[in-house]
Order: sequence, then structure tokens, then C-alpha cells
Amino acid sequence: MVTISQIKHPSISLGVDANGIGYYLHNHYHYGKAHITTEKEFAHGMPLYIYNEKCSNTPLKVIEIGLNEMLRDESYKPVSYNCQTYTNTACHNQRKSEDVEKWVGSIAAGLLLFAFIGLVSRS
Repeated sequence: MVTISQIKHPSISLGVDANGIGYYLHNHYHYGKAHITTEKEFAHGMPLYIYNEKCSNTPLKVIEIGLNEMLRDESYKPVSYNCQTYTNTACHNQRKSEDVEKWVGSIAAGLLLFAFIGLVSRS
């Protein structure tokens, strides 16, 4: 899923049951930690998009790591343990969030620009 602010909100698909209900592993601030949810609850009425990223781990290993992360019961943290961190841990064995890195980089660039403008204006 992609939010209004264009932030990717990834999850791990577990599949569909006999009744056609899809299940996902995901980490979200509303719940406070990684958990299993239905497709309907995950989507919240928003369209879902398939994110065909090539994972470093096999699909079963991704699910295993995702479930183990859920059992670790770590609390959701917007910067250091969000939905992207959770799925990247399962998919690539790396705790990282592309959107947090992008926002932090943009903020740092903005601060440097303001500092430079401040130095130039004093001259």
C-alpha cells in the first residue's frame, strides 16, 4: 500500500485461506507492533499494489523471519522500526527504511542550505 504522502507501507503476504480471505504480516503504529491481519484490515479501503521486489531470502525464509520478528514483540517506532524496517529485515536481513532515509537526507540537505545561506548573508 502507498499512503497519501507517497510513503510505501509494505507487508508480507501469507496467502489466502479456503474462504478467500487474504492474510498479511505487517508492522503498524495503530497496532503498536508487528502482527497478522486480514487483507481488508490491512488495506483500510485503500488500493493494494503488488511490490515485486527481489528478496535476498527465499519466500519461506521471509515468512519465517517475519513471524520471528512478530514473536520478538518489538514496539513500532516511526524511525527505527516501522513497516519498511520490518519487511526489509525479513526480505534482506537489513534494518532499514527507504522513506526514513529519504526524509532524513532531505532534512539534512535543507539544514545545510539554510546554514550556507546564513553564512553568505553575513558576508
